[in-house]
Amino acid sequence: TREAITCPVTVLGSYQKPENGQQGLLCLLDETGQPQKMLEMLTPAGMVHSSKGIFVATPSSIHEIGPDLSVKRRDAVSLPLFNLLHSLSRTQRGYLAASTGTDTIIEFDEAGHQLWSWCALDHGFTLTPTGEQRELDLSADHRQTKYGTLTQTTHINSAAELPDSTILASLFHQGMVIAIDRASGDWHTVLEGLDHPHAIRMLDAHHITLAETVRGRALMVSLDED
Repeated sequence: TREAITCPVTVLGSYQKPENGQQGLLCLLDETGQPQKMLEMLTPAGMVHSSKGIFVATPSSIHEIGPDLSVKRRDAVSLPLFNLLHSLSRTQRGYLAASTGTDTIIEFDEAGHQLWSWCALDHGFTLTPTGEQRELDLSADHRQTKYGTLTQTTHINSAAELPDSTILASLFHQGMVIAIDRASGDWHTVLEGLDHPHAIRMLDAHHITLAETVRGRALMVSLDED
């Protein structure tokens, strides 16, 4: 039988994020793990190489940072659907971000042009954890709106592209990892019964890693059916 999934942070939850975000740090470490330099940044979540340095996600925009933590470009990419960005990864065409606040995955290029998007609300995930119907205008600018965890239907928090262009995504509220067909947007379940998953990473063409947050486990998963 499936184990009960409980998480105090989610069960108690929040309907609205605080007006002032949580300040965080980007750290440059030496080979012993000691910090050599630090850069203050609002709630950084997700890093990936860019052509000139590193893209770092903050709640509503992506900054480009040099290897020495110098700021190359502030708000290098900022799109209307960006809200509580939780992850960044590379794709064959550009970059992929999980926009948790809008229950959306967004692909964009280095110039900041949106290439593709997928919204959970358009594909069957319409109810919040408390059973409320979520309505969201996807043509609006969501960058400055504060959406609490319990107002989101999936709290989608990471995404990665497979070699065949299928997109994997972790759904925090559902305890699932799903695979999304780019062309149709249709999805199917890859893993379920997880306790609030995060952080999908491609290990190679046949394996991924992810975090099962509440159970405190790091998982390596084979994508081969056999």
